Amino acid sequence: MYFYVMGRGRSGSTILDILLGNSSQIESVGELVFGLTRADREQCSCGQSLANCAFWSRVRRDLEAQGFGWDEACSMLDRGAVGLWRVWRSGRTDSTMVRRAETTRALTRVITTIAGKPHLLDSGKGPAHGLVLLRHLPEARVIHLVRDPRAMLQSMYWRVRTRSHLNSRQLLVAKFSAPLFLAWSALDWSVVNMLCELMARTYPGRTLRVRFEDLCAQPSTELERIGRAFGLELAELTSLSEKATQRVPLEVGHNIGGNHLRHGEVVRFDPDGGRREISLPRWLSFVITVLCGPLMLRYGYRFRGSGA
Repeated sequence: MYFYVMGRGRSGSTILDILLGNSSQIESVGELVFGLTRADREQCSCGQSLANCAFWSRVRRDLEAQGFGWDEACSMLDRGAVGLWRVWRSGRTDSTMVRRAETTRALTRVITTIAGKPHLLDSGKGPAHGLVLLRHLPEARVIHLVRDPRAMLQSMYWRVRTRSHLNSRQLLVAKFSAPLFLAWSALDWSVVNMLCELMARTYPGRTLRVRFEDLCAQPSTELERIGRAFGLELAELTSLSEKATQRVPLEVGHNIGGNHLRHGEVVRFDPDGGRREISLPRWLSFVITVLCGPLMLRYGYRFRGSGA
């Protein structure tokens, strides 16, 4: 089975990915589709480039042996609104999307066989790829991961202030107009989550919404919800929740893409360990309330303070 984490960036997908990857049922590979688009320069969490990593070198070799091109696997990502529109308009019988689903299925088969686990987890988050999976890969299941937009904007606000951890496009926009960039990030949170909601309604039973705050506060309850929804072994997930609660060091597989924490020598389920408590300016808090308010209420986030 192919599990896909869908939602907005900076929602905690990397730590969820690593946590679930510590079970014997799921092989976590980070942001698979996104990471493969940068295969020529991407670094695996083992410290090697994909070309020099024994795991990914075998994935490539076995995939090509099944008649699927490596370059084909590395070009499956549809970016942004244009990419999502292309996927949405393609229809169920579109040959390009059908082929993409076949390539994804083959890639899943190869990775799970090498890892010796029945399921694969991709924490890519992009709605476009999520739609491809829901429409063309019946065995795929989606976790819609949600986080309070104020926590996400705190991270973005810090990045803008320090001009760090921004890609070239974000840095250019932030230099031109930081307030516009931050307002756009708030709007993006609402748009992405509305798209996730629409897909969940269109394909009922294959998408489960998980709040990052609930996962932090009650990992056992949320992992059990995931297990029941997708038919995973609950006893092992209970053991996994104990690791999370007790801050036991977690093993990081051959992950690509995602948060830099995947490169850490020791990774623990400590989502608030690196959290920066930054007071947002009043104008930005107002913008978040206006642009994100309806979905914040739907997800149980209070306007005063954070959390449920």
